[in-house]
Amino acid sequence: MFDFATAVLSPQEKRTRWGFLGLATFPLIGAVVLNFGLQPGFTICPMLNWTGIPCPSCGLSRSFMALVRGDMHQALSFHAFGPLFFLTFVGIAICMGLELSQNRRLTKTPFHPLTYFATWKYIFLVYLLYYGLRIASLTHIGNFYAHPWQLITQYF
Repeated sequence: MFDFATAVLSPQEKRTRWGFLGLATFPLIGAVVLNFGLQPGFTICPMLNWTGIPCPSCGLSRSFMALVRGDMHQALSFHAFGPLFFLTFVGIAICMGLELSQNRRLTKTPFHPLTYFATWKYIFLVYLLYYGLRIASLTHIGNFYAHPWQLITQYF
């Protein structure tokens, strides 16, 4: 399932793994902490604050929080890609933790098919399509703070 290289990690590779481990665990720890009632006094999304239009990742934090609570239905309602990204962060954290604990690079993981660029290209295209559908549905129901065309035409 997991195969390690024979060469030991260099100091630069160790720093890189520690960085990836920190980036992968930050949202996971944040979801746990936010579930205990610690709420920032502002909306985290600058795009939503400045334009009134949700960004492509709006809802991911709430989706992660719902996943930590074990509520898959609510997690999917906040953001359809929330569970996929949550599992991605967990997988990255596990792989980086294993590499750091063994001091060797992983050569084979269960996530190997996801390392191909073509796989991520298609996931990204589906993600953009999902974002477009979210924007279209928000425009249709009038849930924007400001309509996007009003934002564009006010400067022209």
